[in-house]
Amino acid sequence: MNSVYLDGSIGRVERKEYGVFIRLCHKESFYSKKEGEWIKSEDWVSIGFFGKTADAVERQVQVGDNLIVEAAIAVWPKDGVESRIRLNGKSFSVLLPHSMRAAPGGNNDEE
Repeated sequence: MNSVYLDGSIGRVERKEYGVFIRLCHKESFYSKKEGEWIKSEDWVSIGFFGKTADAVERQVQVGDNLIVEAAIAVWPKDGVESRIRLNGKSFSVLLPHSMRAAPGGNNDEE
């Protein structure tokens, strides 16, 4: 099975009956042209975690954390045609917890 590594910032962590799903925004943003005007865009990716890895994600990850995720790429059939790609998280590392990030122009120390 093919694997992919993604890094970015967490926008959502959601527990469902069968696993935990995160929305990961790539650190790299890009510009695209819409109606003749360049606008800043971001790519968001959904990644599912299952079993003990899902439990670890739920305990250790929160919105705003920067992560690197290893995910398996699976093709998911839709209407009998293999057309959807699903990312199944295999492992993750928190690169920078949201709580440790410095505020713009200063640090997070409260006075």
